[in-house]
Amino acid sequence: MRRTQLLVALVMLAGASTTPAAQEKIDNDTVWKIRREALEHSQILNTLHVLTDVYGPRLTGSPNAKAAGEWVVTRATEWGLKNAHLEPWNFGHPGWLNERTSAFLVSPVKDSLVVEALSWTPGTSGPVTAAVVQINTPGRATKEQLTRYFDANRSKVKGKIVMIGEPAKVPVTINKTPLRREDADLRAQYDPNNAASAQSGPPPAPATPPADRNALPPSEIAEQLDQFLVTAGAVARLNDAGRDHGQIRAFNNRTFDTTKAVPTLVVRNEDYGRMSRLLADAANVQLELNIVNRQRHWVQRDARSDSHPADDRGEATTHDSGRALDRGGARPARLAGVREGTLRHL
Repeated sequence: MRRTQLLVALVMLAGASTTPAAQEKIDNDTVWKIRREALEHSQILNTLHVLTDVYGPRLTGSPNAKAAGEWVVTRATEWGLKNAHLEPWNFGHPGWLNERTSAFLVSPVKDSLVVEALSWTPGTSGPVTAAVVQINTPGRATKEQLTRYFDANRSKVKGKIVMIGEPAKVPVTINKTPLRREDADLRAQYDPNNAASAQSGPPPAPATPPADRNALPPSEIAEQLDQFLVTAGAVARLNDAGRDHGQIRAFNNRTFDTTKAVPTLVVRNEDYGRMSRLLADAANVQLELNIVNRQRHWVQRDARSDSHPADDRGEATTHDSGRALDRGGARPARLAGVREGTLRHL
C-alpha cells in the first residue's frame, strides 16, 4: 500500500513540475507585430543606404564617422530608444580625411590614373609634376645592408615620385573560381592505388635560404623605407594595389604620423604595371599629382585617459523588433551610448 501511495505521489510531483511549461502562453499578437514591422516597415536597407552612400567610408576619427554616429543617435531617439548619446573616447591619433586626389600620367603619354590616398599620409600642398623612378628594396637585409642600399639610391629618389617594387603578376580571372571540386577528382587524388595521385597535389615549395639572425623584420624595413624617402626628399610614393579588376585596398601609414611619410598613393595594378613597363623602355615617365588631406581631432576626446577602452555597448544595432515593441506598448531596453567611431565596420 505504501509503495502504491509513493508511486502515486511521484507521478503527481512529476506532473506538477511540467505543468507550468505546458501552460506557458505565447503572445502571438506581439510576435506578429514584430514580424509585420520587419515585413512592412523595415528600415534596414535605408539605414545601410545612409551609412554607406550618404556618409560613405567612415575612417576612424574622421568627420564621416562622427556624422554617421550622430545620425544613429538621432534616428534611435526618433524610434523611441532612451539615452542615445555619443561617448567620448581617445583614438590616440588625430583624425585624417582625404578631400581630393588626382593623378595624371603626363609623359610620355597622357592618361588618368586610378589611385587611392594612403590614410595618415600628407598631401602635396598643391599640384606637383615630377619624374617617376622605381626602386626595389631588399626583402631580407641587415641594418648595414639596408643603409648601404639607401645611400646608393638617395640621389636617385630626390625630387622624384618613387614606385616601390615590381608590379604584382595578377592572373586573368575571366571564369569564376570554382567553389568546390568534383567528387571523382578528389577520389582519384587520394586513391592509394592511383599511381598519379602522388603527383596530383601542389608542387613542393622551393627551399628558402636560412634566415640571417641579424636580418631586420619586414616591419622595421618598411618603417626605415618611409624615413629614407622623407629625408632623401622624395616627392611622393606609389604602391601597387596588386589586385585584379582594378581593385584597390588602401590602409594606413603604420605610425599615424604624417611627418614620417611622404604623400603616398595606392595605384591600381593595371596602371602601376604600365608605368613599370614604360620605365623599362627607358621612357621619361612623369606624373602630375594633387593630393589634399586634412588632419584634426574631429572625435570628442575623453580627458580621463589616453587609452579609453572600447565599449561594446555602443554598437547600437537597432532592429525592427524594437520599434514594433514600442508601437505595441512594450518599451525596449535602454540604449547605451554610441562610442564615436564604432560605426566604421557597418
